[in-house]
Amino acid sequence: MHIPEFRVQTRDGRKKDSNGNPITKKGDKYPNILNGYVLWETVQLADLAQTKKLFPEYKSIHSQVLQDVIQRVQTTMDNFTLPDKNGKTRGRPKFKGRHYYNSFSYPQLSNANPYQKS
Repeated sequence: MHIPEFRVQTRDGRKKDSNGNPITKKGDKYPNILNGYVLWETVQLADLAQTKKLFPEYKSIHSQVLQDVIQRVQTTMDNFTLPDKNGKTRGRPKFKGRHYYNSFSYPQLSNANPYQKS
């Protein structure tokens, strides 16, 4: 599998600074490999469009839900490999059956005002 050394931002980011300007801009370059290690979360998030082409059943799942799954796996692996402030790591990941994954999130909806007129 070929992983490019850098990825290029394809559009201005949605998050804004205090002046209202996007924090990330189109054309910004970000590394996919840092200190010899692949940043898998970044690579997988960038590859979701290709994944949906390979697995058509994923097209019915909202993109933010897929992004949340990738971020949860990354958090689990970070907890396993990176030490906390006391220098200890948590135990190995315990992969559970599908019935344990009973929730998902839509991050944009947390900021939505249901009473706001468009």
